[in-house]
Amino acid sequence: MTWFWVFLGGGIGSLLRFGIGKISILKFGNFPLTTLFANVLASVCLGFIFWMSAKYGKYEWYWPFFAIGICGGFSTFSTFSMENVQLLQSGNYMFAIINVLASVVLTGLAFYLFAKLPQ
Repeated sequence: MTWFWVFLGGGIGSLLRFGIGKISILKFGNFPLTTLFANVLASVCLGFIFWMSAKYGKYEWYWPFFAIGICGGFSTFSTFSMENVQLLQSGNYMFAIINVLASVVLTGLAFYLFAKLPQ
């Protein structure tokens, strides 16, 4: 039954990611802000789910549905990688460096802050 929760959550996460990409209100020149936003938001959600699991325990469907499915389908390392290569190929070296640093720092910080909410 676990596969079902991963499948369902992954579909929902992927649709949410697709929707954010279509809204495209997060534009800043050539900087891929939409992907950064999606990955930070997924890290916030994963941190919160991690905190909830530590506090209340991992339920049979809870972790596969939210953490693996929704967060996995919503976040996108492959798009992050592709956009960095595109930035480098177009000569936007500074944006590529900023994107890598911002993504690593912000997603890590977002997860940490929400995983360490008060018990």
